[in-house]
Amino acid sequence: MSQRKYNEKMVLPFTAIPNILARGRFLTNVEKLVLFYIASMGPMGLTISTKVFRQELAPLGTTGLLRAIKRLVFLGMIRIEKVPKKQGDPPYKKPCYRYFFVKDPLEWQHTIDFRVKIKTEIERMEEKSAISFRHEVFLDDKSLNDAFEKWLISIKGKGFEEKPQTPAVSPYQESQKWIKKTERLKNGELTFLRIADDAISYSSYLENHAEGSLICREKSEYMMLIFDRYEDACQSPQDERTRKDIEWIQEMKQKGMLAEEISRELLRENTKRQKESANGGVSSVPIAES
Repeated sequence: MSQRKYNEKMVLPFTAIPNILARGRFLTNVEKLVLFYIASMGPMGLTISTKVFRQELAPLGTTGLLRAIKRLVFLGMIRIEKVPKKQGDPPYKKPCYRYFFVKDPLEWQHTIDFRVKIKTEIERMEEKSAISFRHEVFLDDKSLNDAFEKWLISIKGKGFEEKPQTPAVSPYQESQKWIKKTERLKNGELTFLRIADDAISYSSYLENHAEGSLICREKSEYMMLIFDRYEDACQSPQDERTRKDIEWIQEMKQKGMLAEEISRELLRENTKRQKESANGGVSSVPIAES
């Protein structure tokens, strides 16, 4: 008996969704289902009224469906166009929308962790050396969710097809600022007091942030580098002055001084030393006041 050859080619229409979305936890199960449903219509998009959409995905409920759609819009994973009414349509006819799946991951909003995963996948698949993301990055899930909730308030009554507002400072300007700061750090242009000031200030920010603020990739890289340099200096002081500076910082912390107060003292001392250095003088290490 001859063995029948099996044709592995897919004979039915199928929907291609990136594994990082299908298997990952960046999206909720409801958001995944909505995204799959929209993506299944391909590049022509899904044209549907909100009422029919609710009927098609009835188990999600109206609130769950609309929230999922809005979050996917906020994340830049789908875009929505309002379909104009045709001539002769009755005035009471409900508006219809066209939904599109945005395939380019560079267009999406990301947290730092999610962006690292995307970058790794792109480099593994396409071996790209330079990847240019379109948006600044969120610090973590909480900051992203906080920003999403604020955006929901800002679009209330305006229609969920509206896109998030672009920041006043362009991502390019923001990234260039932190690239220059990183270069100065690597070139040894920052004193230990400036490094300590940045490390303490950024550490306080990471502990207390709750505003859903954005940080670009270049800033996050600078912050990580600052933390490394500060930790290295604390573990292996290069000279006696640095050792005494570290003891001074520890004294201020033990006295219960806030990060902002310590930062202010460090900047004041750094400015004083720069002026004395310019005049050929040498300053001693200050003592934390009781």
